Amino acid sequence: MVKIYDVKKKRISLKFIIILLTLSAIFGLFLYLKLEQLKVLALLSTEGYTKVNVDAGYEDSRGYLSLFTGCKGITMVITHDQAMSIQKALGKIGFFRPLTHDIFKQTLDEYGIKVLMVKIEKFQHGTYYARIFLSKDNKIMSLDARPSDAVAIALRTNSPILVKQSLLQNIC
Repeated sequence: MVKIYDVKKKRISLKFIIILLTLSAIFGLFLYLKLEQLKVLALLSTEGYTKVNVDAGYEDSRGYLSLFTGCKGITMVITHDQAMSIQKALGKIGFFRPLTHDIFKQTLDEYGIKVLMVKIEKFQHGTYYARIFLSKDNKIMSLDARPSDAVAIALRTNSPILVKQSLLQNIC
């Protein structure tokens, strides 16, 4: 009779372990999904960022990009082509053929991809760094980009352009 009891006890223990492992796996998956959701929310957070206005121009072969709000802003050197593309997006000049950023916007539209925002995130070793945040079917993608490309795309898609507040300098 002792052996029968031991077998039942082992069966109960095995069932308990299987249930426990299943619940642990479900809880682990739930936790993983929540952490991923928190990562996305952190990426999309605009805390510490300021929405800016845009201006661009060029002289000879050099261009400039100014991102500003009130008396705070940043200015960076960009290529002549980039400055012209941004001016086109601002409606300051026109072209009879589409530019690269126009084609990129057409591709985004064709595949139903939305530009959520552009963030200028850091200045390191004399270079500004930006990210473009895209969305499709509840999926978020963050792309590393040159600020001039990110701004040119954001302007074409009417997406907000944000600069980290610590990067903004007094310009008045």
